Parts: sequence; structure tokens; C-alpha cells
Amino acid sequence: MKKIFLILIILFFPIFCKAENFNLKSNNVLLYNLNDNEILYEKNKDEKVAIASITKVLTAMTVIENQKDLNKYLTLSSKDFAKVEELNLATAGFKIGDKLTYEDLLYGLLFPSGAECALALANNTFSSYDEFIEKMNNLSKKIGMKNSSFTNPIGYDEDNHFSTVNDVSLLFKYAIENKIFKKIITSKYYYTNNGVLLKNNTLNKYKSISKKNYMIAGKTGTTKKAGYALASIVKKNNVNLLLVTTNTPFDYKAYYNFYDAFTIYEYYLNNYEYKIIAKKNNVILKLPTKYAKEKFAEITVNQNLKKYVNKNNSNVKYIYKGKKIITPSIPKNTKLGKINIYVNNNLVGKLDAYLKESLTFSIAKWIKGNKFLTIIILFLILLFTLFILSNLKKFTKKYLKKKYKRLKY
Repeated sequence: MKKIFLILIILFFPIFCKAENFNLKSNNVLLYNLNDNEILYEKNKDEKVAIASITKVLTAMTVIENQKDLNKYLTLSSKDFAKVEELNLATAGFKIGDKLTYEDLLYGLLFPSGAECALALANNTFSSYDEFIEKMNNLSKKIGMKNSSFTNPIGYDEDNHFSTVNDVSLLFKYAIENKIFKKIITSKYYYTNNGVLLKNNTLNKYKSISKKNYMIAGKTGTTKKAGYALASIVKKNNVNLLLVTTNTPFDYKAYYNFYDAFTIYEYYLNNYEYKIIAKKNNVILKLPTKYAKEKFAEITVNQNLKKYVNKNNSNVKYIYKGKKIITPSIPKNTKLGKINIYVNNNLVGKLDAYLKESLTFSIAKWIKGNKFLTIIILFLILLFTLFILSNLKKFTKKYLKKKYKRLKY
């Protein structure tokens, strides 16, 4: 009875998620496991916020997907430096009259976050600047960024220029799957065609702060409205994690975005690992039976479920939804329902539940469970037996009488 009671508790009392408790400066956070396409940690992930120069990731992808020849040259003009001084925007160090390729400008856009590179690309990729902004927004919708709007290719603060950390994670994931973008964002340095050395500021800054070299891609952003923002990817032991943070306090000396990233990455990379939490053909739970010799039916799954979980604290629970009582009429390997699998109260997977072995019918248990019906059946059998015996007696007398007459004649 205790086992049955435990099963009923699991069946009818769902479990809710609870995130890790970090002391972070960032107001908006999302950590994504690229291996499994799953969110590991979130904080205000759908709040619309300024994302500053992380915008340039979308700018880069708009160019990459629409400019076939990245080796094509263009010459920087005065309009490519509009608002640079007025808004005190960061530049890659290029000047009016510099002749650069689209590839040079993409590196200048993503490495030192050059505003003049963003404007040059926006002014020259399509027939107009406004068309470029339209294409940016079209691409964001294609990616699935439902809570985003873009009004400039740089990321400076404007009322209708915003996104969410959830949308940015979709953008960065989409971008890193592009070979050209991946080559650029994961490089540590680049020489332009006119011999200018560009360094990947994000990778260098993270390494200098964390003393770690497992960040493989990243893009920062900084404005008064956005504070410090960071979208990045780390790789360690074949685990790829994508983190987006925004809305940290605006302080040029603090680099809260990098320290928050270091805190989150270190926790997960040091405390999490892949474990098999549901193994094929292993008994997951036991269900009560009816009319079977066995008290419980063993329930299993037909595949392994391997998840990235806390290696020191992984409380696994199974919530079964399906057939409650198993009878001998159900064949082996029959699908009975679904098993929701939770680790530390977080739903990590859903698998089909199967009957591991067929049950053996028990006539004694059937009789015990159907006493009234059994009495009726036995009564009918008795009546039928009496009827047969009665008719058999009459038949025997007739047969003997006929046989006697034949012998007499």
C-alpha cells in the first residue's frame, strides 16, 4: 500500500521550477545550452530592454545574407561618420577616404564595435539606409525575435530600438550557425586589406578578467540606457553555453557584464555534467495490477535520456500520466502513457512509458475481485449441470427401452 500511495502522490502533485540563486548585477539574463537547445537559467528574459552594440550582430548578419561579394571595396565617406562625434560612439579607427572591403568592415564592426563600420555597411549594402533598417527588422522576424525593434545599425539609444535577452539568444544562436559570422566572431585578431590590425576586444577582455580562455565568441554593448550588455559563448569539455546579460549598472571601470558572465559560467561548468537520468529498459516506476499474480507491473522507457545536470545535487523525479491499473490482457511493450522527468524540480524531458513484461493471469484474484459475478456463474453452471443430468437420465431410459424391444423380437 505504501508503494501505491507514493505512486499516487507522484501522479497528482506536479512540481514547479526554481532557478539557481545568483548574486548578479545584470537585471536581464538568459543562459542557453547549445548542445541541447535548452534554457538553463533565466532572469527577466522577456523584458524589453536596450541592447546597445549587440545590435551589430544583427547588422552583420543582414550584410552577410545580402552581400554576395565580401571582398568588394567601398570608400568611407562623411555620411559614414554621422552622429559619431555627437553621440561619442566607439569607432574602429578608420577615417574618411579609407578604402575597405565588406569583410574588413565586418571585422571592424564586431571586434572594436566600430560605429563608422555599421554606418558604412548600412549606407552601401542596399539602395538606402532606410532599406537596410527595414531588412534588419525583417531578418529579426525571420529568426523569431518577437519582442524586438531596430531603428539603427549601431545600437545607440532610441525609443523604438529594443530587444530582450531571449530574442538576443535566438539572434546569436542563429548567427553562430553561419560559417562567415562564426569565422569572424571566433577569431582573435584580423589584418585589414590596408594593413590595420584589429583585435577581438570581447575575447581579450574576458580572458584578462577571468584568466580563462574558453570563451569562443562574444559581443559587448554599452550605453547609458542599456548599461553593460554581453552576448557570449563558451566551450569546455564539448559543452557549449550561450549567455546573454543586459541592464547592468553603467560604470566604465566595473565591467559588471563580464563578472556576471564569469560567475554564471564558472558555476555551471564546474558543477554540471552530462548524466543518464533515464536508461532504456530500466524500471522507472511500478504500477498496481488487477487480476494478475504480480502485485506490481514494471514500467520502463525505450530510450536513454542524457541531460546536463548538477553533478552534486541531482534529485530526479518521475511524474507518470497514463493508464493507472495494469491487467494481464495488456501485452508486453504496450505504450501506457507519458513520463515527465524532473531534475531538481526542473522539467528536463518527456518519454513514452511502456509495460516491461506481460502479467500472469490469476484466477484466484479474479474470483476474489468478482465474488457476486462468480456466484452467479457457479449457479448457472449448477443449473446447466442439473439440466444435463436430468436429460441424460431420460435419454438413457428411452435408449434402453428401444434396445429391449429389438431383442424381444
